[in-house]
This record gives sequence, structure tokens and C-alpha cells, in this order.
Amino acid sequence: MTSIWHKLGDSACDLARRTCLELLRHGEVPRHIAFIMDGNRRYARKCSVTPGEGHHEGFQKLEQILEWCLDLGVHTVSVYAFSIENFKRPAEEVNALMALARDKLHMLCEKSQLIREYDVAIRVIGQLDLLPADVREAADRAMQLTAHHRRTVLNICCPYTSRDEMTTAVGRTIQGVHGGMLMPW
Repeated sequence: MTSIWHKLGDSACDLARRTCLELLRHGEVPRHIAFIMDGNRRYARKCSVTPGEGHHEGFQKLEQILEWCLDLGVHTVSVYAFSIENFKRPAEEVNALMALARDKLHMLCEKSQLIREYDVAIRVIGQLDLLPADVREAADRAMQLTAHHRRTVLNICCPYTSRDEMTTAVGRTIQGVHGGMLMPW
């Protein structure tokens, strides 16, 4: 089934997008929106393409949605891009995802007009030490090159898990109590 957006031409899609954004602006705009990147492999199977191509298409859609959020005036966008659990996927798929992350981080910080135009600070958060060295370097570079941007924030959670986040938070709290920075009740 083809969506209505595919049936419309580019100019009609752009007009429809602008109209929708204008309508949304009349209500309260959230300051922070988060997206979980999910379904790219299902999309790839449905379209008979490789999982890597499905993930690439998912990133293209993310760029479009990020632009919509920024046009709408959302201050912070968080993207849950790669769970620690995803490292259990086939090596070929993980390698393709890591290469995509590296390439897109380079593109975002060095070539993206969207990042410059909206003054977006890129923050990559999660267990960065689990990432391959080239992806960590790309993340560090993206964060350094956009550190002075102040208008909006793009948080890229990679790699993450909620269980790990909670465990890390409890561990830091315990360290804070033992270090005298926090007082127990």
C-alpha cells in the first residue's frame, strides 16, 4: 500500500508538511521529544533490501523528522539509536550499523546545513567505551565541533540500555555518598 505522501508530488508534500507544522504551532510545543529507532529491519524485509539498507533509510527518515522538530521549535531531540543488546545481532549487521553511525556523525557535524542553521549541539551519550574506536572518534569530533552551539540539542543514545542507565546512576549515587558529595538520609 502506497502512503498518501508517496502519491503527492514533492511540492505538495512540502506544502502539506508546512501546513501541518503551522497547525501544530498553535498548540503547546514540547521542549523535548525522544524517538526510539525501531523497525528498520522489518522495513528492510518488507522492501526486500538488506538490513543495512533498512537502517540507512531509517536514518534518512530521522533527518527529516529532526528537521520537522526543529522547524516546530522543539529545543531538544533525543534519539535512542543503538541498544547495547544490538551487539548480539549478526556481526555483519552490527558492522554496517557502526559504519553508518560513523559516517552519519561525520556528515552531521561537518556537512549538515541543518545542524548549522539550527545551531544544534550534538551529544552522544551511552556506553561509548563499547563502540569501535573510529565511531568513538566520530562521536567525540561531532560533540567538539558542535559544543558551542546553543539553540538546540540532539542527544544520540548509542549504545544504551535502561538497565545499564539505572545501574550506572545507582553506582554514581553510591560513589557520591562515599565521596562525601551526597548525604544519606
